[in-house]
Amino acid sequence: MVLGTDEIDEGLADDWQYCPPDPDGTAFLQYTSGTTRSPAGVVISHRNLVVNAVQIAGHAGMSAATVAVSWLPLFHDMGMMFGLVLPLVLGARSVQLSPAAFLYQPARWLRLITDLGGTVTAAPDFAFNLCVDRISAEQRAGLDLSTLQCVVSGAERVRAPTLRRFQESFAGQGFSPSAWAPGFGLAEATLAVTGSVQTDQPRVLAVDRTLIAKGTVRVAADESAAACATEVVSCGPPISGLRMAIVAPDSREPLPEDQVGEVWVHGPSVATGYFRRPDETSRVFGGELSAPDGKRYLRTGDLGFLHGGELYLVGRIKDLIIVDGRNQYPPDLEQTAEQAHPAIRNGGCAVFGIEDSELERIVVVVEVAAEALARDRAATLEDLRAAVRREIAASHEVSVFDVVPVKRGAIPRTTSGKLRRSSCREAYLDGGLITPDAS
Repeated sequence: MVLGTDEIDEGLADDWQYCPPDPDGTAFLQYTSGTTRSPAGVVISHRNLVVNAVQIAGHAGMSAATVAVSWLPLFHDMGMMFGLVLPLVLGARSVQLSPAAFLYQPARWLRLITDLGGTVTAAPDFAFNLCVDRISAEQRAGLDLSTLQCVVSGAERVRAPTLRRFQESFAGQGFSPSAWAPGFGLAEATLAVTGSVQTDQPRVLAVDRTLIAKGTVRVAADESAAACATEVVSCGPPISGLRMAIVAPDSREPLPEDQVGEVWVHGPSVATGYFRRPDETSRVFGGELSAPDGKRYLRTGDLGFLHGGELYLVGRIKDLIIVDGRNQYPPDLEQTAEQAHPAIRNGGCAVFGIEDSELERIVVVVEVAAEALARDRAATLEDLRAAVRREIAASHEVSVFDVVPVKRGAIPRTTSGKLRRSSCREAYLDGGLITPDAS
């Protein structure tokens, strides 16, 4: 039913009575991002919402004195929580910038933080790269980021190079690395599952690439070992009130620290299920350990490991590529590919697997900066393809089947900037990815 507010009899206000909502009643449907499947509506209750807001506030040290600055859309779980729900629950100040305004001029986000003394903000990884790439030296000179106490990086995998680029670029504007608060969450858990506790620097581990491909974590002991390692960023410990386990997906056995498995979550902020999807609700929200502990777990579909009680993510189960019996995690391959050639845009890589002659092959799609092709387009693209193959072979000991350069923005993403690798794979197989040299 559609009811026009200008058609309501204002005299009815005299008869209005407060009706407290049922804590377990539905507050709203929150749709998943759709990175590996079609978006599904998660049924979020009033209890889920308030509990997670209180959990996040306590974990991040937020209060009524908090000044939240956000450009994230309110239909996105992180945007809803940091831009609206947390300020309402805490009685704090919130200032909202439209997503389009940020994307058009990223400096507007940091200018608002400067002008208003913003203490808390949140964004996906790509946004921090965008600030480094698109904010000029002149714009940067007038910024003051010293008031920031909590900068959440989430919604997509947190990458160490991005954190370093941003803090090096804005150190002169008072940005403190201790403000970083990488975290992990998902729509099915209302929002947050883990969050980094305040440290001088974000915790970054260099782990052996060969062993992690087999599901075992070994931290590089020295610089020579680190040269053959991949970097993973801590997303912090579980927030208060949540139980998290790393579980072998097939056997459902809990795994010890430094073993890669699926992240399972149980707690009061976990939703009851998907709207009108009973089978999927049972499969995703009904996880039961091999030795039942009386709890039903949310199976997140994310792969990660615990180290020192903190969560480190390595990829998604549905994105996992298995070549010659070894697990290859797309985010690791993407980070290597991105650094292989200067013409490749920061955060502009997508890696997926395809079947060829009953074997799984690796395809790398890279977004190319147009200015890099100005002189000799064909030669640059050929050099780029060779560089990507060479770097991935050297770093991961695996061959690449195909390298596909595409124009900026051609890689499919969700509304929060996450890579849609499955959609990219479909476009590749359908011939829908147009390379710059073919346009």
